Amino acid sequence: MIELLIVMALVALLLTLAAPSYLGVQLRINRTAAAGELMGAATCQEKLRAFRGQYDTRQCKPDDSDFYRYRFDPPDSGATRFFRISAEPRGKQVKDRCGALSLDERGARSAGGRMDSPACWSGR
Repeated sequence: MIELLIVMALVALLLTLAAPSYLGVQLRINRTAAAGELMGAATCQEKLRAFRGQYDTRQCKPDDSDFYRYRFDPPDSGATRFFRISAEPRGKQVKDRCGALSLDERGARSAGGRMDSPACWSGR
């Protein structure tokens, strides 16, 4: 009986140590997916500009997920000469240290207000 209690205590200890690490990995995976969605949307906007001469923020917006909400600035403006697309964390993702990710037409990246934060954009 005492052996069972020891095993249960060890399992509880291991779970206590492993859970935060697992959650951190999940946050990074979700952030990396959001960064990919932003880059895909920016690529789509560049294709529109190549063919039409202007960006169109009514098109190319990724679908919102359980972890991020995507939006263009200027919102739904049609033809424009610039854009910024942002991924705002939601749900469990708000715990991520990087916060909102954004990308503009020049390729300038920011994370939580920090311009070109390499750790946030590289999946670290």
